[in-house]
Amino acid sequence: MFKSSSLVRLTPPPVLLREISINVCLALSSASALVFGTAVGQPDPAFATRLLLLLSCVGLCAGPAFCSLCLLQASASMFPAPACATGAALCLGLGRVGAAAAPLVADLVLRATGRWGGFFILCTLMEVAALLVVDSLPLPDWAHRAESSL
Repeated sequence: MFKSSSLVRLTPPPVLLREISINVCLALSSASALVFGTAVGQPDPAFATRLLLLLSCVGLCAGPAFCSLCLLQASASMFPAPACATGAALCLGLGRVGAAAAPLVADLVLRATGRWGGFFILCTLMEVAALLVVDSLPLPDWAHRAESSL
């Protein structure tokens, strides 16, 4: 039989799971934004295009929601314990600033391009940039370090 300590060693470190989940959520959201941006505005879409639009709407709703949860967990682990709540609140506040600016940017892109698809293409580019930034972040693995020091 396996000992419980051997099972713990078989699982990947939490920081790896956190990075993978953030990357998957950002990839889902950016792929959905790209599909939605290219398919929106067609005069008479076929059934397959309508199905893609529906699936991309689900991805546009679910991807950022799950990603924000993963990023909140990552931001809480990046700060020392006394400043953890302040650091997580700072990250949430910056996210709200981005959410407030998004309609303004969407309006500017609509005026510049004349169609809504350009905003979703811009969202795709921003999410790919966020994916690259998250991959370059040194996410600490406090739980794994504490476990290995025992």
